[in-house]
Amino acid sequence: MTRLHIKNVIKSFNHHPVLQGINLDVPAGSIVALLGPSGCGKTTLLRLIGGFDRLDDGEILFDSRPMASSRLHVPPERRHIGYVPQEGTLFPHLSVTDNVAYGLSRSKRQGTRVAEVLALAGLSEFGNRYPHELSGGQQQRAALARSLAPEPEVILLDEPFNALDLDLRRQICDDVAAMLRREGATAILVTHDPAEAFAVADLVAVMHQGQIMQVDTPDNIYWRPANAHVARLTGQPIFLEGTLQHDAVSTPLGVLPVHSSYAAREGKASIMLRPEQITFSYQKVGALAQVTDRSFRGNHVLLTVTVQNKTLHLRGSPLSSPAPGEHVHLKVEGACAVFPA
Repeated sequence: MTRLHIKNVIKSFNHHPVLQGINLDVPAGSIVALLGPSGCGKTTLLRLIGGFDRLDDGEILFDSRPMASSRLHVPPERRHIGYVPQEGTLFPHLSVTDNVAYGLSRSKRQGTRVAEVLALAGLSEFGNRYPHELSGGQQQRAALARSLAPEPEVILLDEPFNALDLDLRRQICDDVAAMLRREGATAILVTHDPAEAFAVADLVAVMHQGQIMQVDTPDNIYWRPANAHVARLTGQPIFLEGTLQHDAVSTPLGVLPVHSSYAAREGKASIMLRPEQITFSYQKVGALAQVTDRSFRGNHVLLTVTVQNKTLHLRGSPLSSPAPGEHVHLKVEGACAVFPA
């Protein structure tokens, strides 16, 4: 297993800065997701790690071995990486077995490695099939099996699930994460989908405009974002104005506790909650609010409420949520995140 060290990496295209001093440590055997919107630099960073592009400044190391700097560039074929791009990577004229064996030495082809990775991918019964005879999910598992077959030091996945429908994407995410962990691979996944990043990764690196704004566990990224950008990129936030005093904050929804990492600050602040933290009650507990709109969304309803002249968009159960015009009390569960006003 290999640990990655990315130190102050800078990259520009045509004098336009794309990456601005990226620092990231990827622990050996972990899965790290690079999460961010289109154009934030996440694919560029992945390509620099793989050696497909040259960096302008900084350094990339696999364990203690330099792979790239302003004076050094180790080509991709010498970095011992596995790469799964957005587009399909299987050869249409080769069977699944031959696709997985492609690029292996003769001794490994004749050994048990191909059978091992086919079993790992759940494709043992599909070795004689051709790519067009596989479902989209099976093709993605075969592509990952091919990248794992040479036992690379690092696996790079560039939004490999984009072409799949939502339900299949979720299932394949789980399958791929399980494969990588059973193999003990060090992997980096590029995605713009927070749910995908949270489901697969041990650590999430949130990127914005060529910079990494926060690296943390999925749980901390979601509940304790470093700033408002991270909050917006990782889920639907609710922002309120409030006054912070040590470990509590006064808001239109009442006095709320704050996460310990934000405590001991004082003064005006911007408060962040997630919609699922706010529940409805007909008991006279919590802030009084009026429901002004209700929109059915299948497994939930989107409710618009006003409280102290503040409009909030909340989620509720389609079976028991209040109707427009009703007055309810809003209760807040858990602590909130706090940012400077």
